[in-house]
Amino acid sequence: TELCRGSYFFFHPPTDGRAFRGAAGGLDFAEYFKGKTRLWELRIQFQVKNAMPSKDMYFGVELEDYVHLPAAAKRVVQLSVAAIRQAVGGVYHTQGDDPAKVSPHEECEKPTIVLPLWAFDQFIITQPGEEAPDMTSPDFPEYGSRRKGRIAEYIREMDDLVENLGPGPTYTLAFWGNSRFLDVMSWKLRGIPLVTPFEFEPLIGRPPVYAVAYCLTAAEPGRDGKAETRHLPSRKKYIFRAAIWNSEKRITQELFEKLTGLRSSERYGTQES
Repeated sequence: TELCRGSYFFFHPPTDGRAFRGAAGGLDFAEYFKGKTRLWELRIQFQVKNAMPSKDMYFGVELEDYVHLPAAAKRVVQLSVAAIRQAVGGVYHTQGDDPAKVSPHEECEKPTIVLPLWAFDQFIITQPGEEAPDMTSPDFPEYGSRRKGRIAEYIREMDDLVENLGPGPTYTLAFWGNSRFLDVMSWKLRGIPLVTPFEFEPLIGRPPVYAVAYCLTAAEPGRDGKAETRHLPSRKKYIFRAAIWNSEKRITQELFEKLTGLRSSERYGTQES
């Protein structure tokens, strides 16, 4: 992005006995997830190009388009957000602005659910001249600082990271905290009493969803003259933005080619979902 360069590693347990078990670095996916409640894990590693435009930083998911939710789906969203807030804390959630109810010249907020950066479960700071950790290493869980069992201290450490985030070091972050609710393999919500399992599709519309991390910059006063609090696209400066979809809930051929730069017949198959 304009702010940083880097890579990410998203992985989950094998979905059947024939699936590939390992990865570069020797990580055995099946063994790694054994006995854990998490359904997946995301690791990102990046270097900052320039000074960050804001210290107000978030990560989570967003949608490209507004989704009209029936009453039952709205209730599921409310309970899901409450469960994530209890598990992690600090949730910002919005259904977004309905374009049909906004004037043509006005900017719309996208459907978004994000957390403060301290909701990452682990971070590692590698100083210039040192070797950054291999994100596929079996020893990765032993590196850096972890949130479990030391939340207040960890938040202070992460606040310090955010305050000093800038060019030079390599930053490596890992997240799995609310993955037990978001089953991307089956494209369903799980683990929330009374409402799950529940298909993603009525909640998000057509895939993909976008995993994001961004700085939120200051804004002009909102439409009512008060301070703007919405996470508008013009205020978001992305550190990371990646499209996520399921192989059984595929994105359209046109969007696949736009996102990857590949012809669909090369990697995707010719059938459009």
